Amino acid sequence: MPHIDGLRAIAVLMVLLFHLDVSFIKGGFIGVDIFFVISGFLITKIIATEISEHRFSFINFYARRIKRIFPALFSVLFFSSLAAILFLGLTQYGDFFKALRMASGQISNIFFSKDVDYFDIGHDHSPLLHTWSLGVEEQFYIIWPILLLALHKFIGLEKGLIFFAILICASLGISEYLLHTNPMHSFYLLHARAWELAIGGIVALYGSKITLSPLQSKILSITGLVTIAVTACFYTEGSFPGIKAAAPVIATAFVILSAQHHTSFAHKFLSSMPLLFIGAISYSLYLWHWPLIAFYKSYFNDHLDIMTQILIFTLSIIIAALSYIFIEKPFRHSSFKPKYVVIFGVITMVIFIGASNIAKHWNDAPWRLLYNVGEDVRKPHPLDKICSINGGAYNKDKCIIGPNKDKYEVILSGDSHASHYTYTVLEWAKSRGLTVRIFLRGACRTWLITDEPRLRDGKPDPYCAQLSNDFYKTLNTDKSIQYVFLGLLRPQLNDDMKHSLSEIAKHNKKTYFLGQPPMFRENPHECQIKNFLLISRIFPLKNQNKNCLDLDIVWSNKELSPDRDQLTAYLKEKGIYYFNPTPFVKTGFDDKGQFMYLDQNHLNIYGSLYFAPFLKDFIEGNEKK
Repeated sequence: MPHIDGLRAIAVLMVLLFHLDVSFIKGGFIGVDIFFVISGFLITKIIATEISEHRFSFINFYARRIKRIFPALFSVLFFSSLAAILFLGLTQYGDFFKALRMASGQISNIFFSKDVDYFDIGHDHSPLLHTWSLGVEEQFYIIWPILLLALHKFIGLEKGLIFFAILICASLGISEYLLHTNPMHSFYLLHARAWELAIGGIVALYGSKITLSPLQSKILSITGLVTIAVTACFYTEGSFPGIKAAAPVIATAFVILSAQHHTSFAHKFLSSMPLLFIGAISYSLYLWHWPLIAFYKSYFNDHLDIMTQILIFTLSIIIAALSYIFIEKPFRHSSFKPKYVVIFGVITMVIFIGASNIAKHWNDAPWRLLYNVGEDVRKPHPLDKICSINGGAYNKDKCIIGPNKDKYEVILSGDSHASHYTYTVLEWAKSRGLTVRIFLRGACRTWLITDEPRLRDGKPDPYCAQLSNDFYKTLNTDKSIQYVFLGLLRPQLNDDMKHSLSEIAKHNKKTYFLGQPPMFRENPHECQIKNFLLISRIFPLKNQNKNCLDLDIVWSNKELSPDRDQLTAYLKEKGIYYFNPTPFVKTGFDDKGQFMYLDQNHLNIYGSLYFAPFLKDFIEGNEKK
């Protein structure tokens, strides 16, 4: 079936061009959906044929899958691990080996569904993100043969069309529902993707029973290819997969279905030599291209200029061809007994999972990374892990700090930019004998009143909404509160902000807005790490001599001043004091030589403590007026 290889070629080229940020392939991500239909078609055809001939064997089936999937996959995982040691900084390195364990166990889709937005890959740089689709397929391969065998035994495969129709509708319904409740689950997980593979299965089981004329076959095949091309060029990531994925999925089914009866120009095009070549190496090309892109972006540049795009495209084709010739083909045509293949596959998985647990401890090894910085510098302060997590604001034992836990006088509220001032406020409160309640959550505008949905990682965040409601209830009910401290990341004076500040001002508390400290252009630690990685000794960056820990106060002021000036004027009108930290910062280091930032714009514990005496003087100065 040469047209299948042609479809594979189109699918993998779409994905490759999309990942290379080629502008006219906005919807290249549909290539994976095409792969799912093809996979469902081929696997179902194999299983159904063997069942009907009474020769289906689970061990033979999984041995073939292992021979087809594992050699190239684990080769990519091995070489990507070596590249991770060379290219990746502290955070990325740790994340990589977590993903490696999941990819080795064929469940990386479940891992990524928790907090990695696929459509943010230009910034995420996870070199193994693309293995999510392999996880979906491998999980499908576990369930699908059992379903087909059960149908064959109880009603016969030829009578199972209604069952498959129900399965497809249910899975598509789940996918559409999850788009509105948990979009990443809709994208990554099998139950939201099973309908795509099942449509391929229906074509395999029942396509030959449909009678098509040559004209009908031609219309179906051309319609299918045109639809694939249109969706690849014009689709965007919004509301995908769900119903939106039906167009490329059904279009792919049309192309495969029409070829079972008559061939047309479309099939001849798909059977052309260039597409047959790309189709043959498509699996290796899919595996190898994304690590090349991800490692390049993580070290050199997010932006891929046209020469870099051409270079990576060409290199991906060459490596994929070599992988196909020297890895895929020899293993696929090997004559090892199926049981030994399965045992070898399981052992390989165990070895890679075990090795990743060892390699993760090399993260900050001096031989790998010459820039060593303690966790106290690049991690949030200890209370952040307790009070900013889900439910943390209600932990009265640990998140109300001071001598008067039942009648605390101070409340600190906001997002992580309130949290990083925790020790600033605590030090001042300690000097007054006051007690502080930490009432906040990272990435949650706790005290902001808004009609917009509260989202976290693309999912509804009911805890954040609860905090917002309870913050104002707390101001009403806890009469002991005298001081309110607020913080937010780059606050803008919009209608929601004005309304919220007005509501807070009505409570007649001594209210202080903790302004944003000067910010770096990029994460200073990740930037500095790039200058001291192993790869930097081979390919030093152009800005290798730049000290990433130098703080550009002039640039920061230009970034922050417009919003800050509007905000401070409104705060003054409402009788709320604005603590501006900028005048007290000349560099990123405190007076003891400790670096004060954990990333581009968050303070670490040293930064938080550094501002304590300045806040103390600021409050005392206002109270003397």
